[in-house]
Amino acid sequence: MTFWKRYRSGAFTQVALSASIGRGAVLGTWASVEAGAVIGSGTIVGDWSTVGRGAVVGHDVVFGPWAKVGAGAEIGDGVRLGSHTIVQPGVIVPAGAVFDDGDLVTPQGVIADRTGGFCIYVHERGNLITSPFGRFLLAAHLDPDQLIDDFEWGRSEELERYREDPVAGPEAEHDPAP
Repeated sequence: MTFWKRYRSGAFTQVALSASIGRGAVLGTWASVEAGAVIGSGTIVGDWSTVGRGAVVGHDVVFGPWAKVGAGAEIGDGVRLGSHTIVQPGVIVPAGAVFDDGDLVTPQGVIADRTGGFCIYVHERGNLITSPFGRFLLAAHLDPDQLIDDFEWGRSEELERYREDPVAGPEAEHDPAP
């Protein structure tokens, strides 16, 4: 018996058994489609992109690399998600909407280019984060994405504990030894 896929997928793509993928869809390398997600025909899910649990993605949608659609979100037909665009869980995006790279789509609206220039590198001692605000080195077991989001939104200063380049303040100034 020959098994024919109705869609194409790149290397290391993960698709939950309960997900539904339409004909002609393309899933990029390292893309992830979680349980209960539905992807319409002709949709292109970019490399490293994620479709969350129970999300519904319409027909002919294009995900840029690293785009993410949260759990239970609904994406209309013909939507374009830029690289690193995040659609929060439960958000409904109308057909034909276009988002630029780094946009954060919330129930209240769109926050343009919310990435702030953070870059995460795998480092021999953990995850190295570089940004306009400094360098941070996190242990491998910590979630850098969550720490960055909390830091950017002012919900937490936890990231400061891992700063590699301490900010010199008045307390850092001292008199030279006599």
